Amino acid sequence: MPVVMMPESGRLYTHVNFTARSSKEGSKEQLFFAELYNCGKRRAPGGFLVTCCEPLGSDSTVGHKGFQVDGASALRKNVDFARCFACGLVTRHPRGEKYIAGHCNVPHIYTSTC
Repeated sequence: MPVVMMPESGRLYTHVNFTARSSKEGSKEQLFFAELYNCGKRRAPGGFLVTCCEPLGSDSTVGHKGFQVDGASALRKNVDFARCFACGLVTRHPRGEKYIAGHCNVPHIYTSTC
């Protein structure tokens, strides 16, 4: 699964998809989205905090890195809370404002992200 790291307001965040399954017999794998704040080991033992972890359903969306902005869903200038502009088409995201980073729609602002 893809892992995308991005700077946002002087902080470093990571977006990742993963699959998980309940321990109940016969359960099926579910695709999840997680956003991690890379805060360092002084703040958290593992060096990161989970800021969002959501199961993804049929209403999930893909990343919009490199897409042209139409401005229709922008709530503030240069910010679109409905999309992630740091991730590409492979990374799935929950709809809405559930995650913090990647919403800046200034062209090429995330071009140096992994």
